[in-house]
Amino acid sequence: MVFFHLFKSSKLLIHVKIDIIWSSLRETRLKCYESNIESIVIARKNNCTGGAFYDYECKSGDILYAYGDDPLLIGDSIVKIANSDYFDVYRSNNEGGFKYLKRFSIPNHP
Repeated sequence: MVFFHLFKSSKLLIHVKIDIIWSSLRETRLKCYESNIESIVIARKNNCTGGAFYDYECKSGDILYAYGDDPLLIGDSIVKIANSDYFDVYRSNNEGGFKYLKRFSIPNHP
C-alpha cells in the first residue's frame, strides 16, 4: 500500500513538472513571436525538449526559440520582425561583415 502511494505521488509530481516545462516553453515561444529582434546569438541553451528545440540567447537579452536542427551558431546575426513566425539569419564572413544565410521559422509548438 505504501509503495502504491509513493508511486502515485511520484507520478503526479512528474505530471506537474512536465506541465511546468511545457508552460514555460509556450511562454518562451509567445515572447519570441511578439519580439522585434536585431541582435547577435551569444548562447544556445537546452530547454528540456531532448534537442527538438533550443533557446538561443541574444546579446540584446531576447530569447530566440528555434528547432534543434536549425544550424544557428554563436555569433550569428538575427533579424526578426515583431509578431512574425520568421527570422533571418546572417553569418559572419571573412571580411568582418555578415552575409545572408537563410530564413528560419519559429516552431508552432509546444
